[in-house]
Amino acid sequence: VYFVRTGTYGDLFPGGTGAAPENSVLALDVVRKDQPAQRLLVPGTEGADVESSPFELYEATSGALFMVWQAQVSTIHPVLNLSSYKDGAWSPVIQVTGNPFARKGSPQIAITRDTYDVQDATDGTYSTGHRTTLHLIWWEETANGAGNVLYAPILLLDGNYVGSFHTFTLNSFLSGQAPSG
Repeated sequence: VYFVRTGTYGDLFPGGTGAAPENSVLALDVVRKDQPAQRLLVPGTEGADVESSPFELYEATSGALFMVWQAQVSTIHPVLNLSSYKDGAWSPVIQVTGNPFARKGSPQIAITRDTYDVQDATDGTYSTGHRTTLHLIWWEETANGAGNVLYAPILLLDGNYVGSFHTFTLNSFLSGQAPSG
């Protein structure tokens, strides 16, 4: 069982030395049957940025826990960070910016998986690849004080981030406008 906690480093890790005690951080509590709970610092949250709005989703097929959260960078740049935890290790953080000055909220993810076959050019044999799509959705404030719902499909091939994605404004589908990218 996994629980994500927000708070200051000093409160969540009393006596710890991994960050300044006043820094806002995220902690992951891992609870296993017949074992004491283990508290882990979520990588990338130990700095002076203010972390908030964590959302976690366990995906049984891969055995990975995926997390998304907001970080307020330099007090004026809200970004979303996405990472996963599996077999005692964290994946590199994927940063999603959208509008770098717009307030963001309610980040959530859903996960789909599929497989595909690839033929080797030299010997003609086939191998199976595994594709995971992290469907990230969040709210973002607009210049007029209203808001947009944004969507970004983030692709992992055999568990590795491919390095780019497009962001779609879902509101544009309601008004019949073309999505932004």
